[in-house]
Amino acid sequence: MNDIIFRPVELDDLASICGFPENEMELFSSFPSAQYPLDVEQLKLIIKQRMASSVLEINGQVVGFSNLYDHKEGEHCFMGNVFILPEQRNQGLGEKLIRSMMVMAFDKYGFRNVNVSCFKFNEQAMRLYKRIGFVEYDYEIREDPEGVGVKLVHLQYDIFRYVRERKSGIFES
Repeated sequence: MNDIIFRPVELDDLASICGFPENEMELFSSFPSAQYPLDVEQLKLIIKQRMASSVLEINGQVVGFSNLYDHKEGEHCFMGNVFILPEQRNQGLGEKLIRSMMVMAFDKYGFRNVNVSCFKFNEQAMRLYKRIGFVEYDYEIREDPEGVGVKLVHLQYDIFRYVRERKSGIFES
């Protein structure tokens, strides 16, 4: 049986996380300001700038990473830098990581809304966020690494839905 643990990131995790993005566009999707290939120094910097950097671990192997940023105490935060180890994708771990981050944002930090930003071309991530219950509320155009304009969609999940779904058992305790 796989032992799945959600915990704070540790320095020893960073080198393996750097291998999660398989190409420049994949890194851009989750960490637009980073330069490919991702390295430990870039990760250290973003961890220092953000809060609640966390990992998902299975049987001692780090398989996911995310954090919270751009927050206003008691109101909202954004979840970002969502990465899953390539060979562990399509197994429900992205949803597990996102839901774990949401529980932390709502229960530990008391945010009323959790927001995410996702590039429209990242169709798999867009479907996942919408399946979880995030709702689009805005968008902007950003330039990708080749200088092409791409749509960055902003989505939100509110405390009211979280409370309802928590009571119904959708979120693990």
